[in-house]
Amino acid sequence: MEDFSVGIKAVKSDDAVILSPRGVIDSSTTPVLESHLNAEMANGRNRIVVDMSKVEFMNSSGIGVLLGTVSTLRERGGDLILMKVPEPIMELFDLIALADYFVVIDKIEELPKHAQRHR
Repeated sequence: MEDFSVGIKAVKSDDAVILSPRGVIDSSTTPVLESHLNAEMANGRNRIVVDMSKVEFMNSSGIGVLLGTVSTLRERGGDLILMKVPEPIMELFDLIALADYFVVIDKIEELPKHAQRHR
C-alpha cells in the first residue's frame, strides 16, 4: 500500500479545483483530506472535484468528510463532484444509498453540465 497524498490542480477558466487523493482514505488519513478540502473552501472555492481514480479504499470516516463537504458547498451554492470513482467505492455508495446523493462524473469535460444541476 502506498502512502496517502493529495494533489491539487486548478481547472482552467473555472472556479473549480481538482483534488486527487492517492492511497487509502481511513481514520488515519481522513484529517489530511479534510484539511485540503477545508483550505479550498476557505479560499473561496465553491466547486471541488475529487478525482478518486487513485483511491484504493475508503471507509466511513472518508465518507463522512465527503458528506460534510458536499453539504457545506451546496449551502453556498456550489458542489462537490466525484470523478473516476472506483467500482468498489461506487458499490459501497450504492449499498448505503449515497450513490444518487453525490454528483459523479467520469471525466473533467463532464463538469460544466453537472455544475449547473445543483444550483
